[in-house]
Amino acid sequence: LAVAALHPGALLLMDDARGRRLAQAQGFMCLGTLGLLVRAKRMGLVTLVEPEIRALIREGIFLGDAVVRQVLQAAGE
Repeated sequence: LAVAALHPGALLLMDDARGRRLAQAQGFMCLGTLGLLVRAKRMGLVTLVEPEIRALIREGIFLGDAVVRQVLQAAGE
């Protein structure tokens, strides 16, 4: 957060829920990994979000089913 404070308007990439709440309370804009994937799809940088989510899960990242469904819906999948 200290580094982000030096760069007004910076977008923080942060997945930790507690850290995001703290950062947002201080006025920082935050985006998580899944939100980044949705943005990448909208920009045409990835074709599908679902395989990327499955790869994260295979690597040991815990993503709840409800969150995955919500992100896939946001991505139009």
